[in-house]
Amino acid sequence: MKTHLNNLVTIIKTYDLRVVATGLVLSLFVGVTAYAGGPTRPTYTTQNPADHVVFNSMTNNPLQGDERNFVLIREAGVGTYKNDIALQPGKEYEVYSYYHNNAKSSLNTGAGTGIARNVRMSVQMPSAVTPGERGIISASITASNANPQRVWDEAYVTTSSAVSLRYVQSSARIYNNGAINNSILSTSLFSSEGTLLGFNELNGIVPGCADYAGYVIYRFKTDQPAFTAAKQVANGGKNNWSENVKADPGATVDYKITYKNTGTTDQNDVTIKDVLPNGQTYVPGSTRLTNATNPNGLKVSDNVVGAGINIGNYGPGATATVTFSAKLAGTDKLACSPMRNTVSVITGNGTKTDDATVTPNKNDCTVTELPTTGPVEVIAGLVGIAAITVGIVYYLKSRKDLEDALHSAQSHPSMTKTETKIEEPRGH
Repeated sequence: MKTHLNNLVTIIKTYDLRVVATGLVLSLFVGVTAYAGGPTRPTYTTQNPADHVVFNSMTNNPLQGDERNFVLIREAGVGTYKNDIALQPGKEYEVYSYYHNNAKSSLNTGAGTGIARNVRMSVQMPSAVTPGERGIISASITASNANPQRVWDEAYVTTSSAVSLRYVQSSARIYNNGAINNSILSTSLFSSEGTLLGFNELNGIVPGCADYAGYVIYRFKTDQPAFTAAKQVANGGKNNWSENVKADPGATVDYKITYKNTGTTDQNDVTIKDVLPNGQTYVPGSTRLTNATNPNGLKVSDNVVGAGINIGNYGPGATATVTFSAKLAGTDKLACSPMRNTVSVITGNGTKTDDATVTPNKNDCTVTELPTTGPVEVIAGLVGIAAITVGIVYYLKSRKDLEDALHSAQSHPSMTKTETKIEEPRGH
């Protein structure tokens, strides 16, 4: 046991981990006994190991502490291993998974009932983590003659901004006191079946006793795909780049599209597609691409205003600029309303759009704008029409009433001139 611990401490020191001399307890591990693994099973101690093959069930391992808590994580090469960690875009992290056959060493001899067979480790991690989510990173250890046959544990990751998790190729390695120490493990480690462990060979055979224990470490990087897209316009050859310019009918304007990879991962086959508004015509042969490969600009396809153009692959921080020209229609065909030009920047991580506007000089163009017919104007019009209609109806009704009254007065007089009686004032 002492030889095993000393050798493991030497191995672990290569990862800049400090050792507390008393008791050989490593400061890389958090001092907790809580774990989120399973299944529920009997536990053992270094003083009283198991009488059969069982993995990671000791509670007082001088190196590991409670072996049931055997999956831990930290930022690569930084600080202590923990049960959970907050991920940051662009950083690397390493996951530690310990394994130990707790059978008594005396069971390795004779019939070899203490030797674990077909020992495998399988690990899982999420492909992405979003804010508010608790991502699970787990590992399970199986053996065909173990009881229980499978044990597992978990560590957790969170993030304040969405990230994807990418395994660092060839980073999964096994560390122990045997001939396979520091060997690279295959990516079958990430399958449900897992990959074989071992001592001197990766053959699935792990004898009982801490001398044959070990651990697996692998790394992953957090990627955050992101990019920006910006559109500007300028009067032909003036370089007065803005989101809005004024131009005369028949004049030429220049457009500039700027793409930047602001994420932590490569973006391949970035595509630029522009849609010209009515009243503008693309100037053939005017499209140029400027990037790190073509700092002086490169003439590219006219399809920028058609199906779009593929401007290549860009790593984190890389930028590209596409420029082209368009001509405004003449006075007789040009409306006075502003003309908005929209560009789409298309990547494997989504599409973004931006626009720029050309406003024709109104003194030089044909006014084709229709009267405003917004909601207020429509309501006012309806009210006016209703008032006129009511007035006409009222007028017609009043006219009929008047005619009826005159006709009645002529046909049936109520008092004639000869019937008029005038009374004299009475005296006293």
